[in-house]
Amino acid sequence: MKKTLKLLALTFVISMLVIGTGIMVSANSTAPEMSIDYCNLSFRDSICIKYAVATTSTEETTILLWDEPSNEYLYGTHIAELETVGNQTINGETYKVFDYTGLAAKQMTDVVYARAYTVVDGEEYYSDVEKYSILQYAYNKLGKTATASTDANLKTLLASMLEYGANAQNYFEYSTDRLATYDFYQVKVEGGLIDDMCNHGLYLEGDKVNVIAPETDSEGVAFAGWINEDGDVVAETAKATITVGTSNDVYTAVYGEIPVDPDKPVASEGLEYESNGDGTCYLIGMGDCGDTDVVIPETSPDGDTVFAIDRNAFASETITSVTIPTTIEEIGRNAFNGCSSLTDVYYLGTEAEWEALCENVATGNTALLNANIHFAKESVTYDEPTIVVESVTAGAGDTVDVTISIANNPGISSLKVSIEYDEKLVLDNVTFTSLFGNQITAPQPYTNPQNISMMSPLEDIASNGTFAILTFDVSGLETGDVAGIALTYDQGNTFDSNFTNVVFDVVNGAISK
Repeated sequence: MKKTLKLLALTFVISMLVIGTGIMVSANSTAPEMSIDYCNLSFRDSICIKYAVATTSTEETTILLWDEPSNEYLYGTHIAELETVGNQTINGETYKVFDYTGLAAKQMTDVVYARAYTVVDGEEYYSDVEKYSILQYAYNKLGKTATASTDANLKTLLASMLEYGANAQNYFEYSTDRLATYDFYQVKVEGGLIDDMCNHGLYLEGDKVNVIAPETDSEGVAFAGWINEDGDVVAETAKATITVGTSNDVYTAVYGEIPVDPDKPVASEGLEYESNGDGTCYLIGMGDCGDTDVVIPETSPDGDTVFAIDRNAFASETITSVTIPTTIEEIGRNAFNGCSSLTDVYYLGTEAEWEALCENVATGNTALLNANIHFAKESVTYDEPTIVVESVTAGAGDTVDVTISIANNPGISSLKVSIEYDEKLVLDNVTFTSLFGNQITAPQPYTNPQNISMMSPLEDIASNGTFAILTFDVSGLETGDVAGIALTYDQGNTFDSNFTNVVFDVVNGAISK
């Protein structure tokens, strides 16, 4: 007998709404079918998850809830069981609805796991497990994981709500390593599951996510590997651990053979490297490589991250193009000196990342800088006034620079921000660009949180770009650590020359190691 249930949607109140196909009982079988198919959010004066099940389900249908992952999600292990609170019409259909009012403001990043449950003729039936959170809803509506809402007021509300949630987390000292204002990235799995028995979730950069797939597919073909959306193989075993990066990604279980992307550059062989002994290395020369179109890999044949191109590495070589990965953080003096045939540079990041790298390109590299630059990724853009704290990965060395920038600036004459950072970080220095002239200051000695102020009451400044650079000592971080950096701004002290308040969205950052 098939023991599955179909439940149609999950939502939050300040209220959330969940819809389901319900339990269908035919004349030939008493086996119900239910699944959770839809998630949404509605708003009242308290936080509440709402679930909905088609009215064709049995009267005894309930919703079981868990606040942490489980191996089985069976009756008796749940933390709450919801009874229906009545019917509601959604998209022209009538559903039974269930309210879960057990969420507080500090729990906006908490995940709730739900299953529809019923008993028919003494047999228990369950829907698949659905996971959801206030954060997931907000990210969907803000366009971070799905198509953004067109309701500007809703987006402003959600941004403020997440900031309120982060403040509640700090006040109650609750999950302060996963503040609602941090940058989370969505991981989806196709052909398998994450180890919480679901196929999606929101994670921070550097988080380790365990993925699981069958060793063979339905036709008995052996597992070949996990690939990401770029077609890169990220793991070769059915049970694997994936490290979350700085973008949403879908990981697909592949059986048989890994497909080859004909447009994907193949790393040049024979290049010469010199290890630093700490997991990084310099590319020091052409070695035995005879390519004229050189593709620099992210890692050397010995497994070291290719961190820099050493001085004179390609000097006077007859190369016509070079592909540079985002792992490269500096290029030494005369590395491309005399490369008169070099016409194209293919950079595997964004234009903004390339501009940051160019600040660490030494002299004697005119051929590189004058070549045609091609970017593999689009730079992140923002639809509304936004202050952005950069997320970076700590490479070699004990210090890391983190930029603070502004986008879609409508014009400000006063801005006051406060930067709070992980206790494992030490703020060594704060420097400012010329974006706001000499009107920006940061009081010393540096503190946590650190305040930064800009005041120019005579005019509106609508400049965009980086306005501050924070230098952190990261010697206190260990491999796998993700140290959050959260920015808040004082809306009462953020205004234009007419003393009209200016509102910004905030994208917070982190340093990973």
